[in-house]
Amino acid sequence: MAAPPKQTWRSDRPLTIGAIEVDPNANEIRLGGETLRLRPLLMDVLLRLAATPNEVVSREQLLADVWPRRMVNDEVLSRAVAELRTLLRDDAKQPRYIETLPKIGYRLIAAVSVASLGVALPVARSEPPLAASLPPTETSSAGTTPPVAAAASRFRHPWVILGAVAVIAFAGTAAFFFSRPRSSTSAPLGVDAATSAANVSLQVGRAESFSADADFELSPRFSGDGKRVVYAQGNDQQTRLVVREVGGAVLTTIAKAETLLLSPVFGPSGRSLIYLERSAARCGVVERELGSSQERTLIDCKREPRVGMDLSPDGAHLVVSLRHRADFPRGIARVGLRDGSIEMLTTPQPDDGEDLRPRFSPDGRRLVFSRGTSSHSRLWMLNLAEPAAAKPLLAVEGLDYGVAWLGNDGPLLVSADWSGARGLHVVDLKTSKIDAVGARGARYPDANLAGDIVYESANFRADLWLSDATQPGANARVLWPSTRYTNQPVFSPDGARLAFTSNREGAGALYVGELNGAVRKLTLSTDYRYIRPRWSRDGRSLFAVRSPVGARHAGPNEGVRIDLASGETEVLSALGQQVADVRELPDGSLLVAESTSKAMRLLRVVSGRAQRLPFPLVSEFQAQNDDVVFLQPNLTDLTSCQLSTQRCAPLGVTIAETDRYHWHLGNGTLWYRESSAGDQVALVKHDLATGKMQRFGFAPTGAGTSIAASADGRWLVVSREEPPVIDVMLARRKAP
Repeated sequence: MAAPPKQTWRSDRPLTIGAIEVDPNANEIRLGGETLRLRPLLMDVLLRLAATPNEVVSREQLLADVWPRRMVNDEVLSRAVAELRTLLRDDAKQPRYIETLPKIGYRLIAAVSVASLGVALPVARSEPPLAASLPPTETSSAGTTPPVAAAASRFRHPWVILGAVAVIAFAGTAAFFFSRPRSSTSAPLGVDAATSAANVSLQVGRAESFSADADFELSPRFSGDGKRVVYAQGNDQQTRLVVREVGGAVLTTIAKAETLLLSPVFGPSGRSLIYLERSAARCGVVERELGSSQERTLIDCKREPRVGMDLSPDGAHLVVSLRHRADFPRGIARVGLRDGSIEMLTTPQPDDGEDLRPRFSPDGRRLVFSRGTSSHSRLWMLNLAEPAAAKPLLAVEGLDYGVAWLGNDGPLLVSADWSGARGLHVVDLKTSKIDAVGARGARYPDANLAGDIVYESANFRADLWLSDATQPGANARVLWPSTRYTNQPVFSPDGARLAFTSNREGAGALYVGELNGAVRKLTLSTDYRYIRPRWSRDGRSLFAVRSPVGARHAGPNEGVRIDLASGETEVLSALGQQVADVRELPDGSLLVAESTSKAMRLLRVVSGRAQRLPFPLVSEFQAQNDDVVFLQPNLTDLTSCQLSTQRCAPLGVTIAETDRYHWHLGNGTLWYRESSAGDQVALVKHDLATGKMQRFGFAPTGAGTSIAASADGRWLVVSREEPPVIDVMLARRKAP
């Protein structure tokens, strides 16, 4: 049954539900002579279930109806239902009111009727219990979160990726309301019981849309006094900086024609803005005085700065990700605002990945930053008194999207996909304990001294498009469309089926579909996430890589073989626990990529015996018959090798950094996305025998592996994004 629209299900009339009297206008229920006040959100959950009594309401439908435009995690729903059950004195195992259908949804099983509350409800009320006292709830999941490069297709400039690739971080300020100077002795950000994971979860659960314009609204930051919020608003051609009071009033905007203003932070005392500017006429990190609008360039683009900067609490230094050496990853640099001095605090090596998004602790003594690639990253910590001793903060790896400090000694509020879906997590620095606190889709959080939280809520969608490979884009059609994210397509040997990954049903999973038929989700253990599907030679099995789901696990990464008929999963334990990819070669041997730091080494496994191939470390590779083509870390030229002779030679094709996953080796054909000036992209078909190249306007725009071609050269599939919905959310610690 289709869910009723909100104006229908959100009844204001008194109801009787079983033995409970419900007054929606007062958000109160009366049970056993006692009157209880419900949080408005809990009343909405109850009324939504009561709108269709004795009918199942899916988890997705409840999230869509009760949390409209709020990208919350499934865990928030589970906790809300658990809290509601406690108030109703219901038992999940023997329910009288709310029945749980595992992994499906909920059903209100008590009788519902319209009632008339003839007498006033008593004044004495019992407060709802804290979420911390609730029983354990269901684990949230929603995998296949697009890698950090989810919106790279909209920001092609190499210096902006991995910050703009995650879309972009922006901020701004007003010229007439200045914040107090931040001091290294400033008080922690509201550190007390309110920063517990349970209470942060409740706080973000009641987050409201702060700005929901049709344009992107990205990476908000508080002013030093916490009274204003700054964010960017715009598109891939131009952005403006918007400053609003926490109460909502717009104070000022800053814009320049055909210019991207990226990742601003407030300068000392809030009297200036420091931001990354990109246009045809100018490029670099700029400081702008708000009173006079005078500007000076702090860092030019020769150092290739990334978005995601932070200012020290004393206002003396800026930390930003810069190139410290040609062909090496970017490290964290400390820039003196007065003298322009640049000191490299970290200098990652070629296979380490880049250091990005640094954030000062409130006392200015420590930095947290992210080190990794667009597919794997890890949080690191350094003490500014001893920066050379920087070390990983946590064992867990995944993808992280920004950090906010909730006190000098933490905890940290981290956006990451550690629990199977991109959302917010609270990290206790003393115990390394990680708790998912909801806000599905959240990125780039920030917190002020009062404990309020702002973040960017981003909802992405990508579908697989099928086209004739001889004329890419002609008569293209969408395969099995959904409102979620789909990528990593791979054709079966006969070209009749397609395997791919998607989070279309909540958790990320593997799917197999007939090109002219239905699609089915593979029934696999929900304790693991599965990526990089590869077909066996006979088309009866899939090889894949699995890793445990959950923030408390950092691995292992195991190669598996999945029998498509029986659904049985065989763990290829002989391959070890650092597997990044598994492919079956025509002779039945396996080509295995083994993770080593942030790169991969290639092995060939014959009859259970592994032999390391004499090739360099690779960042990405493709294989077809006897050929292996790969990229090397921090290099953009493709190299082609023959497995039989182990001879290698440059292929003469350059893959831009932003297109790392946007290429595919077919049978005699190399497909790749070509980015050019003016943010234009094309799909290139390169005939390896003749060198002939053709360009088509059917370029992939999805994140992750995005191109697949059938072995017979007939069909081509690309992953293409729809325009994302990106809004700014505000979660007040206390109601205004």
